[in-house]
Amino acid sequence: MKITGMITGAAALLLLNACASTQSLEPRLDEMTGVTWTTLSEPVAMAHSTPQLSTAARDYLYVGPIEMNERGTREEFLWFGLATTVPGALSDDLASIPQSLVLEVDGLAFELPVSEWDEAVPYETPATVTHSVTARVSLDQIGLIAGAQRVRVELHNEDGSSVAYEHWNGEWIDWVAFRDAMDPAAALTRAVARN
Repeated sequence: MKITGMITGAAALLLLNACASTQSLEPRLDEMTGVTWTTLSEPVAMAHSTPQLSTAARDYLYVGPIEMNERGTREEFLWFGLATTVPGALSDDLASIPQSLVLEVDGLAFELPVSEWDEAVPYETPATVTHSVTARVSLDQIGLIAGAQRVRVELHNEDGSSVAYEHWNGEWIDWVAFRDAMDPAAALTRAVARN
């Protein structure tokens, strides 16, 4: 009886945690391949200011988690969409698709290889995305980002140059709902451990 009450309480906490998120999960089935892509409703926006070109315009890096489910085999990715509101700025800084990136989460750095994203842009963004890349990550890494106070991304180009982006808009905490929905058993374990 006591265990049943604990499980019911943990399930209620899990539900409250999911309700606290302002975003919803957006699964999309690719009918041609049978792959289901799941994203959040909005990405987080990061920015690289270019004061030498404009005080108001900047280059943006949109970041969002993606899960690919192909006949029960699941993989998680971070999608990065590059955009700009500064004419010519992004093309000057970004000679080619980035080869890798460094994701810094509360001072802990991860170097992630990236691949060009050749599917449709998975998130709607205010500025038009000109380049898309993804990096394979784990649900633990997504959870680490979700709980972060500070996230920074540095893109490394083929020519050795790099461009850094800082948080601009959106909530990392919304990623908790994504992580927990992708792995409900682990979410239940975390909810029980907190109590």
